[in-house]
Amino acid sequence: MTATDALELLVLALATSAISVTITQSDIFSGLRASVANRSRWLGVLVRCPYCTSHWVSVVLMWWYGQRIVPETYLPIDLFVSALAIVAVASFFTFLVMLAYKYAHTSRNEEELRDLLAKARDVIVRQQSRLRELEK
Repeated sequence: MTATDALELLVLALATSAISVTITQSDIFSGLRASVANRSRWLGVLVRCPYCTSHWVSVVLMWWYGQRIVPETYLPIDLFVSALAIVAVASFFTFLVMLAYKYAHTSRNEEELRDLLAKARDVIVRQQSRLRELEK
């Protein structure tokens, strides 16, 4: 594998990961995911799984760009092996993206919970103060 082949693999894997995560996780595609899930349980699972979707995305990208990572021997096998190589590398990038997303989402939820608890504490303190005033 040459440096150019490695760079092509990396670029296609990054694109595969980004497209797969966008389709399966972003709000912009939630309507599409719901529509597909209503039509077919199998396709519904497919469009919610970044790993599953990455297989199809890698095949489309391989076809679109006409790239093969392995040397030319037998086209169907070359495309199959190349697509799986792209999926393998894309899975690593997807893992990192999903981990970062989970961390950011969890941090935001914790922050929102802290704010809600602080507001609830303020309400409780005000109510206790009113009760004391009424008891006097």
